Amino acid sequence: MERRTGSGWIATMFLLVRVLSFLVRILPDFILQGICLGLGMFLYLLKSKRRIVMSNLAHIYPDLSEKELRRLARKNCILTIEMGLFALASPGFDSTSIHKRLKFGEDFEENYHRVAGTSPMLILLPHNYLNEMVIFTPNMLGLEKKKAAAIFRPMDDPKLDDWIRQTRERGGLKLLSRRGGLEAAIGHLRACGHLAILADQSAGDSGILGRVGGRTASLSPFPDLLVRKFPVQLAFVYIERTGFFRGTLHMGTPKDRDREPSVLFAEWMTEKLQNSEGWETNWLWMHRRWKTQRKPEKRLRLEQKRGISSDFYPIPDDRSRADRFYLRLPNWLGDIVMLTPLIRAIRKARPDVRLTLVYRPQFESLIDLLQIPCDDRLPADSRNAEGRKLLKDRRHDYPDTAILFTNSFRGDKEMWTTRAEQRFGINRPGKPRPLLTHSWEMPADLDEQSIHQTELWNRFLQHFGLLEEPDTQPLNGDPVSPDSFRIGLFSGSENSPEKRWAPEKWISLVEKLLAEYPSADIELYGTQGDREITEKILSAANNPRLTDYAGKTNLAELGERVRNCRFAIGNDSGGMHLANALGCPGVVLFGPTNPVRTRPVFDDPLEIVQAPDASPTGGGTMEAIEVGEVLAATRKLVDVPGN
Repeated sequence: MERRTGSGWIATMFLLVRVLSFLVRILPDFILQGICLGLGMFLYLLKSKRRIVMSNLAHIYPDLSEKELRRLARKNCILTIEMGLFALASPGFDSTSIHKRLKFGEDFEENYHRVAGTSPMLILLPHNYLNEMVIFTPNMLGLEKKKAAAIFRPMDDPKLDDWIRQTRERGGLKLLSRRGGLEAAIGHLRACGHLAILADQSAGDSGILGRVGGRTASLSPFPDLLVRKFPVQLAFVYIERTGFFRGTLHMGTPKDRDREPSVLFAEWMTEKLQNSEGWETNWLWMHRRWKTQRKPEKRLRLEQKRGISSDFYPIPDDRSRADRFYLRLPNWLGDIVMLTPLIRAIRKARPDVRLTLVYRPQFESLIDLLQIPCDDRLPADSRNAEGRKLLKDRRHDYPDTAILFTNSFRGDKEMWTTRAEQRFGINRPGKPRPLLTHSWEMPADLDEQSIHQTELWNRFLQHFGLLEEPDTQPLNGDPVSPDSFRIGLFSGSENSPEKRWAPEKWISLVEKLLAEYPSADIELYGTQGDREITEKILSAANNPRLTDYAGKTNLAELGERVRNCRFAIGNDSGGMHLANALGCPGVVLFGPTNPVRTRPVFDDPLEIVQAPDASPTGGGTMEAIEVGEVLAATRKLVDVPGN
C-alpha cells in the first residue's frame, strides 16, 4: 500500500510538472515577469528567506546601506523565482528558442577554443541565475555525443532520476550521478571529455577550509582529487543574466595552475563577487554557501579533515566581510579583566571572524588599556535611549553569533535586539533564559564557589567548541626603573563597602611602609567615591611621600601609574585585577569575598591575605586581617627576583 501510494504521488507530481512546464512555455514574458514579481515579493516577505539573502549581501558588501541591501534582496528573490520557472520550462525549449535566449561572450569564444582541444577539461560553475542554460551548450558548440558531462545530485526515486536525465540530456549533456562519484568522473575525463561541476556548494564537514568573498567556506575537495589523477584543462564558466530568460555564457581560466582547483576557484569567485559589476544580482544569494563551522558545539574552533595551510586558508588582514561574533562583556571592571584571557583564546581559535566587543561606555578606555583583541566595538548601554538605538541599529550588521558573559535578562535582550542568529549563554538551574538560542546548562551539582570565574567561563566556551587555553600572560610594559620605588594602594571598593579594610589599618600600614622602605613613594588610587577613605589616610599620615590620586585619573592614566609601581596592595577590587593584568605584583586582601572564585588571574607575583575567620571560599571579616600579615606579604613580593 505504501509503495502504491508513493508511486501515485510521483506520477501526480510528474503530471503537475509537465503541466506547469507547458504553461510557462506558452505564457507571454510579461505575464511570467508579473508572476516572478508577485512570488518573489512573497518570498522576500518570508522572514527566514529574507534573513539569508540580506545577511549574505551585508557580509560581502559591508559598505552598502540598508536601503540598498533591501533593494538587492528583493531583486534576488524575484530572480530566484525566475530561475525556478526557467528550470520548469527549459526541458521543452527547442533549439531555436535556446539560440534566442543564450549567447556566447567573447571571453567564452576565446578561452574555450584555446583550452578545449583534445585534452580533458574540468569546468567549475557557480550558482548564478539561469545556470540551467549550461545544459544546452554541448549542442550549441556542436560537441559529439557524450563529450560533455555534469555531476548531478540523485533523488531517492529512480523514476525521478530518469526524468531528470531525460530532460537535462536533451542539450547534449551527459549526467553522472553523484553517487558514482570519483570513479565515474575519472572515467569520463579519461575519455578526454568535458566535465562540469557546481563548485560553489558548501562541502560541510567533509570539505577543506577556504575563503570565498572574504568569509570562511567549506571547499569541495572533489575537483582537487580529479586533477591529481592526470592533467586536465581547468575553466570557470558562468551565466550572466542579460534579460528575462536570457543570458550570456562567459569563461575564465586560472593564470596560476600550481595550486588546488578548489582554492583557485574560491579566489576567482571572490574577485567576481567583490569586484565584478552585476554579481550582486547575478548570484544565488539565497544559497547557504557559507554554512560551515556553524554547529554550536564547534562554533569556537576551526575544524576540517585536513590540516590548515596558508594556501588553503590564509588568515585575513581585513575581516570586514567575515562572520561576525559579538561578545557581550560583563558589567564590572574586575570581571572584564578576568575575561580578557578567554577573549584572547577566542581570537586565537577563530582568527577568521570579526570580533565585536559590546560593553558599557565607561569601559571604553579599559579596552585600550588591556589591549583586548577585537575588530569592532559597540559601547552601548541599553538603560538609555542612545544605547538602545545603537543596539537596534546593529541588526543591520547581521551578526552571526553573540556570546554573552552577562547573566541578566537585560543583556539577553540587548543581543536579541541585534538579531544575532546564534546567542550563547550560561543557563543556571532554575533561571531560564528564553532569549538565548543555545546555552550551556550548568550542572546542578557544580558549586560555583569552588572554581574561579575565569574557569567557569572557560567551561562555558568549551561547550561551544573552544580548545585554546586562556592566555594569562600579563601586559608587561617597560621594566620599572631600579631607582624608582612606587607603591600603589587601592584602599576602596565603591560597589561593596564590606570588602574595605578599615581606614585606621590603612593608616597604620602606610606608616610602616614608609618606615620600612625609606626610598619609597606611596600613591593612593581609587574612584571619586573612594576619596572619603583616601583623604583620611592622607591627612593622618601627613607625609610628602604620600600622594592621593583617587578620582583624579582616568583609566588610561591610572594604568600608566600602576604599571610603574614596584607592587600594589588593595582590597578585592577591580583596581587590583587591573594591576595584575598590567604586570604589577600585588597583595590582595580577602574578607567576605571568595579568593577561589575572584582572585586575580594573570601570571604575576601575587600574595593573597585572607581573613583568619574566613573559610577557603570567603565569609570572613576585613577587621580580622592584621597589618603585620599584610606587611609580611609585601616583603615576599620585594624578595621576588627582578622586583
